[in-house]
Amino acid sequence: MTNKEFPQQANMPYPYPMAYQDDDEIDLIELFRTLWKQKAKIALVTAVTTLAAGIYAFTAEEVWTSKAVFDAPKLEEIDSYYEFTQQLRRTLQKPTIGAITLIPDQITKEVFTEFQKQTNSIDLRREFWSQSDYYHDLVKDIKSDKDKDKKLDDLIEKSITVVPIDEQKVKFPSVSLSVNDATTAKELLIQYVDKLNAKVWKSKSTELKTVLKEEVAELENEMKLLEFRAETDRKNAIEVIGKAKNVAEKANVKELNLTAMQGNANVNSGDMLFFLGTKALDAQIDNLINKPITMPTRYYEVERMLTELKKLPEFKVDIKSYRYLQAPNEPLTKDRPKRVLLLAVGFFLGIMLGCIGSLIFCNYRTSNNEKQNMI
Repeated sequence: MTNKEFPQQANMPYPYPMAYQDDDEIDLIELFRTLWKQKAKIALVTAVTTLAAGIYAFTAEEVWTSKAVFDAPKLEEIDSYYEFTQQLRRTLQKPTIGAITLIPDQITKEVFTEFQKQTNSIDLRREFWSQSDYYHDLVKDIKSDKDKDKKLDDLIEKSITVVPIDEQKVKFPSVSLSVNDATTAKELLIQYVDKLNAKVWKSKSTELKTVLKEEVAELENEMKLLEFRAETDRKNAIEVIGKAKNVAEKANVKELNLTAMQGNANVNSGDMLFFLGTKALDAQIDNLINKPITMPTRYYEVERMLTELKKLPEFKVDIKSYRYLQAPNEPLTKDRPKRVLLLAVGFFLGIMLGCIGSLIFCNYRTSNNEKQNMI
């Protein structure tokens, strides 16, 4: 192999440096030079995006969230309801009445379950927001009923968040309320929890009145049935003795016939009663007619239950169906807008857009120049 075969290397020292340029590689230095030449445009784009982000950050409606965490109440915290249920239990000798438990260990759990149920009530949320001053201030300048309804629907769907119990992750339920002011968020959450509590006791009171009414009606029907049976038994007894008297009159048995009685072991049966004589039978009939009916023991038990049920006082409804683990707080930081984050995003987005735009512009200009040179 001679230098004649590689004339381009004839005058080059060994080893020969190979000049190599791959068109697909990016020349970072040239890229930086290009961007530096376009620094004014990049700065302008960055300023515009940062300004836009700043305008949004400082003009967007603020959102503040207050949160409360709950647990089941203690028995002493629902004392009037607990005492009411225990009076029912002592009176009726039952562990439940309707769907209401009367067992002490289960009472607080049942009450708290009702509280959690009410936190998911859309109707209750609608009632709360539609009656709130906050909602009326929001829509005071809105003329369209449709737009007012949309604002109300937004509050119902987005402003209250409930996190239920999850045995794997969440041990205690929580309720959060979000509005445009920290103090207002706390005040509204307190009002909402109060409304939840009032709804719980209204529901429990209605349920109790319903089942008590049914229980009283059932006991009254039982009393009537016992009275009917006792009256029927008396009428049957009078009828049986009356028939025996007729037989005694026909047999001319006026006095007790001991001789006849000694020969009949079943003298007290209906067929043999006439041996007692008309006088004794008349006395028995008069006694059955004039003497008060003798009721069975169950009748007096039912009567006592009814008397005690009708004397039951109504329990107070100003008690809590929950216990705070975290009372509604006044938030120290807002949820949004995050001004520093928005400004940072606007700044870096501006740099990125400015760089991309500058490269596209330079590439376009270079392509046009090459086309003109070729022409």
